[in-house]
Parts: sequence; C-alpha cells; structure tokens
Amino acid sequence: MKKYLSCFLVFLMTLSLSLTQVSASNYSDKLTNAYNKAVSYYQSKRQTGFESYDDILASESVGVEADEALNAQDLLTEELPYLHLEDRNKTNIGTLGKMIVLTCLMGKDPQNIDGQNLVEALESRVQEDGSIVNSTGANNDIWALYGLYVINSDKQQLVGNYLAQEALDSGAYWFSSSWKSADVDTTGWAIEALSLVNKTAYQSSIQHAINYIKSVTKNENNQSVFTIYGGNANTQGCVLEGLVVADREGLLNDHYNAPHAA
Repeated sequence: MKKYLSCFLVFLMTLSLSLTQVSASNYSDKLTNAYNKAVSYYQSKRQTGFESYDDILASESVGVEADEALNAQDLLTEELPYLHLEDRNKTNIGTLGKMIVLTCLMGKDPQNIDGQNLVEALESRVQEDGSIVNSTGANNDIWALYGLYVINSDKQQLVGNYLAQEALDSGAYWFSSSWKSADVDTTGWAIEALSLVNKTAYQSSIQHAINYIKSVTKNENNQSVFTIYGGNANTQGCVLEGLVVADREGLLNDHYNAPHAA
C-alpha cells in the first residue's frame, strides 16, 4: 500500500509565512524551524493523548508515530459505530476515507479494523459514474479519493474522473451539496487529491482550480493571502497543500504571489 505523504501539518504550522516575498533559502529555513516546532508539539501530544483524528493525521505526517500513542486506537474504535458501515445510505463517506488514510499511516490494515473492512465498505459505495453513495459534497468525494489512493484502489481513477468534473465554472470546488458556493479550502484539497492520483490526466482541472486560487489571492501587508471572505490559517494551509503537490517549484519560486498594492 502507498504511504500517504501528507504535507498537512508542515504547512498548517507555517501559515504565518503565507507567501511572503523572500528567497527560496529563507523559505527552507523557516519551514525547517516550523517543522521542528511541529515535531516537538506532537511528541508531547503523543504522551498526553490525542484528541481527534486530525491529531493522529498531523502527528504521523511529521513522522511522530501514533500507532501506540495514548488514545489513538480508542479514537478509531469509537468512530466505527457511527460510520453505519452496514447501511450504504448512512455511511459518513468523508470519515470513512479519512479512517482509511489514518489506519494506513498507523501501520494498521484498513481491511480489518475491529473486524470491519473499511476498504470494501468504501469501494462498494463507488458507483459506475464515479459518484459515491451518501456523499454530501465535493469535500466527501475528496476524502474518499484520498482513501482510495493510499490503498492503490482500482477505483481511484473512477472517482478522480468524477471529482475532476465537479468544479464550478470558475474552477473552484465547493464543500457541501446543500450550499454549492466556491470554497478556497476545498479547492486546495481538490488540487492536491487530483495531483496525487494522476497529475497528467487531470491537468486541465487542476490548472482551472489553480487559476481560481490566483484570482482570489490578495496582497495584505505585503503578504499573499488566499481568501474570499478573509483569509485564516486553515485556509492558507489547505491551499498550500494543493500547490506544493501540483507545482512545488512554482510555489517556492514565488509564482503565486499577489502583486504589491499600488
């Protein structure tokens, strides 16, 4: 199985950088310092107890093993009953995809988590057109695709094809089907997921999404901020996730900076 080489935490912990106009060497130094702080934080967290799936994901992403950490297994076990794996129409698709990613990161077999086969549960819900039973929006489809990717599922391309076509006319992705409004965070995730699965095949969709990101990037206090309604740390991290996978060299060479204000 593929290891999911997530850059989530590295960039979530370096958001204050945004995309300041500095040299690549300064980027490297600042990223290293931020990474070391993240490692230290999750080494401590590992001892006191993880509180959420995101804690586990972030910890594993920076190389702090979570498989034997306090509360990690409990968090996985406690979530299983809420997935409704036996009911195709109730399963939380986003959580199911995330659980597969997490179990792989923790060195566990997603085909046997407390007797539940998470892989079969997800793959069986993928329909012929690539849509997924009980998905509530692009956010769910993205996490399902992450799950299929880490296990190298034969169905990842099918779901990838569907996701590539889900973007709005602007190239942006949306979080929930009940509110199909452009969402910068989800667009960043989509760029990353499509780039991981098949960057060449989905290049048109990826570039369209990147063009949307560029269109909403603003210069605020000489920093480039990805935003629609007011950038926050979470949004910056989500976009950076996508850009570092889709175009790492372009990102580190300032191709995504907003122009200075006149």
